[in-house]
Amino acid sequence: MGVLTTGDCQSLTYKEIQVWKEHIKTHGIIQFINWYNKVKDTNHDTLKWGDEIEMFMLKFDKNKKSVKLLLKAKDLLNTLQEAENQNPGQTDTAWRPEFTEYMMESSPGMPYGGNIAHFNTVEANMKLRREELLSLLKQKDEFVVTMSTYPRLGCEDTFYPPLENKVDENDATRSIYVSDEVLNQLHPRFKNLAKMITMRKERKVYAEVPIFRDTNTPSPFMDKVSDDAVEDKEVLLPDHVHMDSVTQGLGCGCLQVTFQACNVPEARVLYDQQAVLAPIAMALSASSPCVKGYLIDTDTRWNNISMLCDDRTDEELGKVPLKTKQFRIPKSRYGSVDMFISPDGEKYNDTPVVYRDDHLKLLLDAGIDRQMAEHVAHLFIRDPLAVYKGQLDIGDEDETDHFENINSTNWQTVRFKPPPPGSDIGWRVEMRPIETQLTDFENAAYVTFIVLLTRVILSYDLNLIIPMSKVEENMKRAVKRDAVSEQKFYFRKNLAKGKDESDEYEEMTMDEIINGKGEEFPGLIGVIDFYLSHLDIDVDTRCTITQYLKLIRGRASGELMTTAKYIRNFIRSHPKYKFDSVVTDEINYDLMEKCARITKGEDTCPELFADPNTKTCHIVHESCKKMLEEVEKITKSLPGRKTSELYVQ
Repeated sequence: MGVLTTGDCQSLTYKEIQVWKEHIKTHGIIQFINWYNKVKDTNHDTLKWGDEIEMFMLKFDKNKKSVKLLLKAKDLLNTLQEAENQNPGQTDTAWRPEFTEYMMESSPGMPYGGNIAHFNTVEANMKLRREELLSLLKQKDEFVVTMSTYPRLGCEDTFYPPLENKVDENDATRSIYVSDEVLNQLHPRFKNLAKMITMRKERKVYAEVPIFRDTNTPSPFMDKVSDDAVEDKEVLLPDHVHMDSVTQGLGCGCLQVTFQACNVPEARVLYDQQAVLAPIAMALSASSPCVKGYLIDTDTRWNNISMLCDDRTDEELGKVPLKTKQFRIPKSRYGSVDMFISPDGEKYNDTPVVYRDDHLKLLLDAGIDRQMAEHVAHLFIRDPLAVYKGQLDIGDEDETDHFENINSTNWQTVRFKPPPPGSDIGWRVEMRPIETQLTDFENAAYVTFIVLLTRVILSYDLNLIIPMSKVEENMKRAVKRDAVSEQKFYFRKNLAKGKDESDEYEEMTMDEIINGKGEEFPGLIGVIDFYLSHLDIDVDTRCTITQYLKLIRGRASGELMTTAKYIRNFIRSHPKYKFDSVVTDEINYDLMEKCARITKGEDTCPELFADPNTKTCHIVHESCKKMLEEVEKITKSLPGRKTSELYVQ
């Protein structure tokens, strides 16, 4: 969710932020310059990594055939954090507040490292986190699910305890659908973000999401709003579902993976490679076919959140001539990456980025290279959203709060994160668009797949980069319904560096990208298999990884459904579904019950799973602890790194 400020958290008003925003921007850039130059030569021994999963708490009512989002985060977080507070950095799990009271963010207490056996502990750690949260839900009708979008968020009577949506009192969101009382109660950041996005935009946020047209869906379909909801009526589109709250965006869940690179150059490479992988990973993990009680014609949450976090004014959107703003801004602050930042990616930056000339000059004059300078200056076209009085008067030499104020509210597909002052954490890159899955097995599989790809890219010095304009096109395709099977994606034909060909990329199916095209292209899993074949892996870890990659293969080939397709099919085959695109409370109850049984392992689900029976365990066996860090080992053990064997010559 971003940086949570501690200490004096008295929030500035919107008007006060306008007074201070230039101070924050200027000093944010100066802080970056000073800190970057101070730590740019920092090296760490090994790549480290970890995941974050946002969980939803539910309450079932069997008699009424209804299920609600359980608003209980403020009552549970202190208990969940107790062990970590007593033994910082020594616990198996870590917990953080999230945007709403029905959400909780979990992560491993300590990062994973280069030991290949760590892949066998990921799923076990995810299970432990789920069990910890479940242990605090005392009622048998309460449960925890991991899914990206709750199907009826924004419908009436969606929460427990029940909430009356007093629209006149929703000063943060002004939503007609979701009460501000749903927002996290433990830290002011969350409500401040919602309020400042709305105020900066100078109107309510909204998202118009295409309806899934079924046989009995009205034509045209028009979403219903009250007559006095003037702002909402202005933006309604035929055949679209209307949403009007940041909560319906940032109240979605996701699976994020963060990597600590060995140094700055490696972090910049990781950033660029993962920017290319982002739409591929998003389409593969699609799990969001419903919003506000309707089936929609997209499968992921990304565009919906992007629209609902869009604080651009009409001037910045290009709807009216520029008068008070400096330039038009092409995207929401919740959007895909706009430029590559490594030397290898520079020539592929074929889409213009906007920035203030004075900000760029400040960075260049301080010796920051042009690519990094443009990246940072582009981040700073955004205004600060959540500002606290205790954080205004801080130094520029060893503080980065002003920089992080902007960096952490640029919610892009990939985020570049400098080391935080006062810690031994290194340069990090965060992959953000992966959709949450129902089971720990699936979530662990996606994490393992992405991390192994990272290992392969660094070990063999591979290059996935294609023009940024093609990455953007891939993002547009990745959100579409059944994108895995129905869309083609631009992808690099040859993964070796230094192969500058006029036709270095082409459109491929997801099956081809992941599983390969015979001798022509090995596929990403083919490259991973080659990498694994050169490692000394214990039997249990190899078994577990094999099952994870089998899942990814099956999702890419269409042999296995994405979670989005499974949910859509479940709804459309429900006996009470009227083929009108409506997901009723009863249908949702049966869906959530099914999801809960799948999560608990009570229902087999061959449509979703390859083989969920892994050898995952909490402990790295003693025999594995003596292994060398695998990134270093693979580099040293393969003289010449024969990438020709990977069909990437």
